[in-house]
Amino acid sequence: MPLVYLVNPTAGPVGPYSTIAVLGATSWVAPVWFGRPVQWCGLVYADALYRLAPHDREGPWRQLADGITAAGIQHTWKAVDPDRQGLLPDFYHLREQRSDGPGINPGTVEANAIRLLKQPALYDMRVLRAGGAIVHAPGAIAVEKDAADGAAFRVAGWPAGPYYVLVSGLKKAPTVRLGGKDTPLTPPHEYLPTGNLVLRVEGEARIELGL
Repeated sequence: MPLVYLVNPTAGPVGPYSTIAVLGATSWVAPVWFGRPVQWCGLVYADALYRLAPHDREGPWRQLADGITAAGIQHTWKAVDPDRQGLLPDFYHLREQRSDGPGINPGTVEANAIRLLKQPALYDMRVLRAGGAIVHAPGAIAVEKDAADGAAFRVAGWPAGPYYVLVSGLKKAPTVRLGGKDTPLTPPHEYLPTGNLVLRVEGEARIELGL
């Protein structure tokens, strides 16, 4: 929080929730980064705050994450710069109210903007602590069971057609039930010796794992 502007440092409209990522200078010479927002770094921090917020609803985490995300949208190059419009800047000049540096992939601001605008999740991740695995999916995940011997969760996938759910960190191949039916780990499903389970599902899927 000390590296997030909670008070507008200038008279310009862009400033609050801009984030400082570096305390020093490149190669110890120049440019100097003290007080200079580097929002693509702050947006990664905001992603972590969004994940923290449900576990501490009394904290300011959602407000901070929303503010950092909104500032990221403000920093993004506008249509007046046709070569870089829609890209995040490497850094932002607060006094001049101007984006600068190389254009950066806007994925970090897009992923958080979905949450800021309260739209369905494009990507979700849940840790199954008792089972020691992590679930990844293109859509919201709701965990129903998390036990040492098994897990159950629902995925509300947004793709119109089939999509894949990844379960990583498994110690052995699990038993799988999709929609209440026993499902062998044969194509289009697969268990990899690296401990990764890949399941091909459609729509809203209920997945049960025997660990």
